Amino acid sequence: MWPHSLVVGIGGTAIRVGTDDADLAAYLEPWRIDQLAEEQADELLDDPPVDYAVELHPPPPANRADPRPLANLRHGTDVIARAADAALMRDGLLRILASFETPAPPHQVRLAGIPILHNGVVDVVPTRYVEQLSHRALGAQGLLAVYVHSVLVNPDSLEVFIDAPLGSHDEPMVAVLGRWWIASDESDAGGSSTPLSPAQRFARSASSMLAAVAPFDPDALGALARLCERVPPRVSPPGPFTLEADG
Repeated sequence: MWPHSLVVGIGGTAIRVGTDDADLAAYLEPWRIDQLAEEQADELLDDPPVDYAVELHPPPPANRADPRPLANLRHGTDVIARAADAALMRDGLLRILASFETPAPPHQVRLAGIPILHNGVVDVVPTRYVEQLSHRALGAQGLLAVYVHSVLVNPDSLEVFIDAPLGSHDEPMVAVLGRWWIASDESDAGGSSTPLSPAQRFARSASSMLAAVAPFDPDALGALARLCERVPPRVSPPGPFTLEADG
């Protein structure tokens, strides 16, 4: 059970957040909502599920010879990322929460994925693969991962916008889209060399849109179609995911 669990209201959405950090819980207090209902839920469930959680102070292992656990950021029970730098995990949670008050503007689309920056260019990697990419190894390659779960993309300018942390006065981070991937599925397991058609890439990439962005909205689908035309998504390999430079 999380030492601190609270429901925050952001952009009309109620989000339960768990953390082991008292300072972070205090920071989120201005967004806290419906405390009575929250307490009633806590009475009904010994360990109410959270939407997002961040563990900044993982306990040391029982065996001193074992590796020390890393700070981590989670979506439900799924781990989004782990890193020795707890500030990165805190930053990621606050950016994720901020995304709920930033719907996609007209003619833009919000894609699910984690942005990885290099030299003013950003690659968007499906969240399911990020645990395979060590934060330390990325840094050694001059790459910077921002641990969010979605980005806004303008398919005309190819600009990618990464939400600023909740409650900050910072501007969104902006970079030019380099590559983006769609997750492989069962049909890719056989290693078929037949490339996907543009229509197949569009259909597959629709699953990369967040449900909260109304996937059947014509404007959002139109923006996604333009993006697929300008920068066709790549299909991630069925096996281990690696982020390698082109050429």
